[in-house]
Amino acid sequence: MQMNHALFSLNGRTGYVLQPESMRTEKYDPMPPESQRKILMTLTVKVLGARHLPKLGRSIACPFVEVEVCGAEYDNSKFKTTVVNDNGLSPVWAASQEKVTFEIYDPNLAFLRFVVYEEDMFSDPNFLAHATYPIKGIKSGFRSVPLKNGHSEDIELASLLVFCEMRPVLESEEELYSSCRQLRRRQEELNNQLFLYDTHQNLRSANRDALIKEFNVNENQLQLYQEKCNRRLREKRVSNSKFYS
Repeated sequence: MQMNHALFSLNGRTGYVLQPESMRTEKYDPMPPESQRKILMTLTVKVLGARHLPKLGRSIACPFVEVEVCGAEYDNSKFKTTVVNDNGLSPVWAASQEKVTFEIYDPNLAFLRFVVYEEDMFSDPNFLAHATYPIKGIKSGFRSVPLKNGHSEDIELASLLVFCEMRPVLESEEELYSSCRQLRRRQEELNNQLFLYDTHQNLRSANRDALIKEFNVNENQLQLYQEKCNRRLREKRVSNSKFYS
């Protein structure tokens, strides 16, 4: 229901929302193989603070926020902030710690969802409020996010303060992401093989040395790819800052 409300907010809840063009083709596959999936954009979210959160009973809330991207099966991921003790009026989170970057394959079907919980004395989460928005309706920048109750009704004055950064992934960047993913998978395989060599002493040490050499080479290559991705991200931010100056 929350995602339905969010979807129809694209046109101001004035009527029918057309299916994405990709879903109207005969070749559309809702579950493409991993080799055919492409990251189309990244979404970075920083949870900075909240205000006037609702209370359950007379207790003082100890809130935390769950940030979730939901949509196609391969676009589902979550992030949870730390708990702010005894402050439901104006809790604040450190931007450097409460930051997450989501890789999004299909923005047309993806939604960004904020769910605010409070942690009780038994460390169990209790629902307080939520907000859900379609990914393609989100713009970069600082945003005040109005919160709703469990019936999707507005909660007066309750909101989150967040920072969002939407960044399309170019084809060359997609190749970098793909190379990083392949190297990480290979590193996991090598790590498992090395573990087997360590637990079976009678296996030849020459093969183990070859695996260690490949592991170290891949680790260096992975670091180079990561540095290249970070450098392109910094260049993109400098370009944006020049535009706004």
